[in-house]
Amino acid sequence: MLKTMIAATATTVLLAGAAQAATLVSASSASQYSNTGPGLTFTDTVAFGGAATGWTNGLFTLTYSGDFHTPSGEYFTLAVDGLSLGTLSDGNSANDRFDNGTDDTLHDSSHTISAALTDGELASILLDGNVSILFTDLTPPGDWIDWVNTFDWSITADAAPAPVPLPAGMPLMIGGMALLAGLKRRKG
Repeated sequence: MLKTMIAATATTVLLAGAAQAATLVSASSASQYSNTGPGLTFTDTVAFGGAATGWTNGLFTLTYSGDFHTPSGEYFTLAVDGLSLGTLSDGNSANDRFDNGTDDTLHDSSHTISAALTDGELASILLDGNVSILFTDLTPPGDWIDWVNTFDWSITADAAPAPVPLPAGMPLMIGGMALLAGLKRRKG
C-alpha cells in the first residue's frame, strides 16, 4: 500500500507540470501578381508583441491554395526568418521539412502541412518579436499571374514546464507514511 501511495503522489506531481501547447504567432496572407517571373517573391512580416522565450516543441503549420500545380511544374520555396523549410508543390517530399506525403498539388486546392522546429530554431525565430515568412515562386517563367495565392500560417509551441513545487503538506504526508511503515515493521 505504501508503494502505491508514493507512485500515485509522483504521478500527480508530474502531471501538474505538463506543458500546454499555445499558438505564438499566426497570420493570413494573400498575394496577386500581374507580371511574370521566375523568382516572384512574397514576404509577410508579423510583429507579435516582444521577444518570446521559454518555448519548446515548435511547429510551423501552413495552409496554402492558389496557382500551385505539380503536373505543370509550379512550385515555390518557403523560409521563416531566413530558415529554409524547403521546396513545396514540386512532387518531391524529400526536399522539404514538411509532413506532406506526396507534395503534389492541384490548382485552387487547399493544402495544410506542418514542419517541426528545433528548440534552437524556435528561439532564434522568436528572438526579436517579429516573424518574417518568404515565399518564392521558382516556376519558369513564373506562373502566379492573375491568381490570388493564400498563405495561412501559424507557429505553435509548448511552454517549457515550470518546476512544480511540492505542496506544503507533502513533508507531513511523507512523514506519516514513514511512520506507518515503521509501525508495520514493528508489528510484523
